[in-house]
This record gives sequence, structure tokens and C-alpha cells, in this order.
Amino acid sequence: MEHISLSKDDLCEFKIKIDRINNFKGLKTVSAISEIETPQRIKEFRRACYLKKDIKKGEKITQELLITLRPNLGIDAKDYFNLIGCEAKINLKQLQI
Repeated sequence: MEHISLSKDDLCEFKIKIDRINNFKGLKTVSAISEIETPQRIKEFRRACYLKKDIKKGEKITQELLITLRPNLGIDAKDYFNLIGCEAKINLKQLQI
């Protein structure tokens, strides 16, 4: 399985490594991890599950119908596999869940 996005811990570790490399190069790090942790930033950086096409009430959600995109305005991408096999309770439009 491919990783869909970085976890908070992965992002912190990634930032530390970038800081270390920049330190060796004599560069200053401008961004702070606290900027990334704001609720608005979390929505922007994380992915959500969206539909590739419209589906009708009662239709089952399949892996072929799902895509993960930014921003996270829907169901979090970590729930991707939980959606597969679920039945739509209402008609749903493309890029909506």
C-alpha cells in the first residue's frame, strides 16, 4: 500500500532532517512546525476521499470510484479502505462524500 500523506510525526521528522541539511549548508530555516499544526493548515495538507463520478442511492462504493485529494474537506483519507463496500444512502455527486 502506498502512503497517502505524512502523519504529524513523519512531518516533524522530515522537518528536522531538512533543518539539519540546511544547517550544514549554512542556510536558515524559515518555516516553523507550529504553522503547520493549525486547524486550517491541517485541512490544506491532508487528503480526503472524493468520488471520481456521480453515484446513485444504494450503489456500492468501490476502489475504482474513489480518489484522494487535497484539501481535506470530506472524509479523511485514512478512512479510504473503510469506505469500500459501503452503500450510498443518498445520491452523491462527483468529488463529494
